[in-house]
Amino acid sequence: MDLKKLSIALIVVAAVTTAARSAPPDESKTEANVSTNPKKWVGPPKQEPKKLTIGSVAHDSKYMFAVELTSRGAAVNTIKLTHHFATVYDKRLFTKDPAAYEKQWPTMGEKYGGHYSLLNPVAGGGKEFLPLATKALHIILTDNDGKSISLALKNLDTKFWKLVSRSDDSATFAYELGRGKTTDWDQAEKVLRITKTYTVVEDDHRVSVSLKVENLSDMAAVVTVDQAGPTGLPREGVRSDQRAAVYAKRPPDQGTPQFFRKPIGELGKPGKSESDGFVPSDTFPEVGRPVDVGTTHEQTDPPDLKPTPTLWIGHSNQFFASMMYLDMEKHPGAIWKGKFYTAAADESPRTRTFLTGIVIEGLTLKADTVKEINFELFAGPKKRDLFTSKDHPQFKQQYKDLNYLSTINLKVCFCAFSWLSLAMMWLLQLLSGVGNYGVAIILLVVLVRIALHPLARKSQVSMMKMQKLAPQIKKLKEKYKDDKETLQKETMRFYKEQGATPLLGCLPMLLQMPIWIALWTSVQASVELRHAAFLPFWIIDLAAPDRLWSWAEPVLPVIGTDFNLLPLLLTVAMFLQTKMNPQMGQVAASDQQQQQQKMMKYMMPAMMLFIFYSMPSGVTLYIMASTFAGVAEQAIIRRHIRQKDAAAAARETTVAVPGKAPRKARPKKPKGPNWIKRG
Repeated sequence: MDLKKLSIALIVVAAVTTAARSAPPDESKTEANVSTNPKKWVGPPKQEPKKLTIGSVAHDSKYMFAVELTSRGAAVNTIKLTHHFATVYDKRLFTKDPAAYEKQWPTMGEKYGGHYSLLNPVAGGGKEFLPLATKALHIILTDNDGKSISLALKNLDTKFWKLVSRSDDSATFAYELGRGKTTDWDQAEKVLRITKTYTVVEDDHRVSVSLKVENLSDMAAVVTVDQAGPTGLPREGVRSDQRAAVYAKRPPDQGTPQFFRKPIGELGKPGKSESDGFVPSDTFPEVGRPVDVGTTHEQTDPPDLKPTPTLWIGHSNQFFASMMYLDMEKHPGAIWKGKFYTAAADESPRTRTFLTGIVIEGLTLKADTVKEINFELFAGPKKRDLFTSKDHPQFKQQYKDLNYLSTINLKVCFCAFSWLSLAMMWLLQLLSGVGNYGVAIILLVVLVRIALHPLARKSQVSMMKMQKLAPQIKKLKEKYKDDKETLQKETMRFYKEQGATPLLGCLPMLLQMPIWIALWTSVQASVELRHAAFLPFWIIDLAAPDRLWSWAEPVLPVIGTDFNLLPLLLTVAMFLQTKMNPQMGQVAASDQQQQQQKMMKYMMPAMMLFIFYSMPSGVTLYIMASTFAGVAEQAIIRRHIRQKDAAAAARETTVAVPGKAPRKARPKKPKGPNWIKRG
């Protein structure tokens, strides 16, 4: 009897297993108002995985990139930029012989990486996330009797779509769903078709994406689409990870879109449940905790409510960005809503990255109707003139209207001025007409020094005058040593009488600090300086430290594993400058002040070495050139002051004249002891 029961149980299990294997992986879920229908959801026949490329990175083409597409999820596998490269060695070889480089670089070793890959798959949590994959669908079909059938297809990005058509600049994928009494696809009733088309054009940094949802049934359908956005930007920052999720909202006054940035550092460490603003979501359980960053359109908004819809969302690193813009102008009067989101994914055991996307809700389709959703994907470098100047060959008014300029991070320092940083970027680009950005930086030093020379001269005169007045200052200190308030008043009165200004000595340095910070910010954000060389054998990348040698293990805390020569030269220049600066007179200076002056001669250069050792070489080159120029300028000014003082002293020399001096100028004769005044 037990054997008979066991046999029956095995038969039941086998039947259930066979039915599960024959059914498609997509399961329909029933709700309170959803009817049970004997028909089954049927997926299309299994497709072979395919990869193809539209656009081109060939040196003789006019495309800005090559888009490698995959049929899995009808997604982007990667976007390779035509004029930007993974390493400085790639760029140098390409510049030398583009045709030879395109044939040889794959065999040139690990240090060569080819063209820059802007978007890439992200593997995390046992799953791979693809850029622009169509991730999930939720479909509700309603017949004339009001009965509904629901399907939640959460793994659409793992399906291989059918390649419908392709050309050099366009490719179309399709995925269909059917219903039938069996799993036979040919006998099934086709219910829904999704068609996705990618298109690129020459001289354009945009990829046009069209997503069509077609209702093939005789029932009304409501469809929700989860569409992934830009994903997998590589890290570019030398000292820190500057990647961020970026998005913009349209303000109520229809002015410049408001820009928002969520730095990668705010995600925290992998594996920790930090409260970083991400909220739980049943729609995307595989990515953890998405955060809603706004909607693009809401039909039910009250007339008196002024919403601030999200215009676009993207991913940005130090020099490059990719933004996905939902083109609402092509969908006037849309009755659906697009909800943008970002989510965190574990990129590696130590780092996390952003996933972006948009959920299109409420796509209502009558029988045999089609709705199309259009995206514009920007993929390229963050250039000021590309986003703002009509003279740039790839400029589009859309970039300016959507405020893509804000993706250039000009707030790397709390005291940075955005307008000054943009001005420095413009000036550097103007001076780069000499053909070398390193030379342009040195020319910028010359211009700044010329502009500040009158003030620098006054500063040197003031400092040398202060040095001469040191003995008198010491006497005042001794006279009023017990009355600090009177000492301060008498000291300021004495300086005023002598025409000396103590604060004037450090004013040129203070005025140069904003310029240094602005240059640092502009170099940090200027993609033009990335892989730009100053000399063919040294400083070959102005956006990175001037690494001459590297070794496996760190040698010193500051030096680490790389030997950078430029910061050492900057330290020497800073030491010479501090040594040449007129110091407080040794007579006026106390023992403690003398010790502090001596320490500053060594501490200041040491601090500069610590701060600038791993800085971009463009910034270090500017400050080093400015410091050496300041040393030379000080030497010239001080020599001029000494010559002027010597000439003035020569004019005041007393010369003996022959003959008797005037009676009034003659010294009076001494009066004797018997002298009596007469009269």
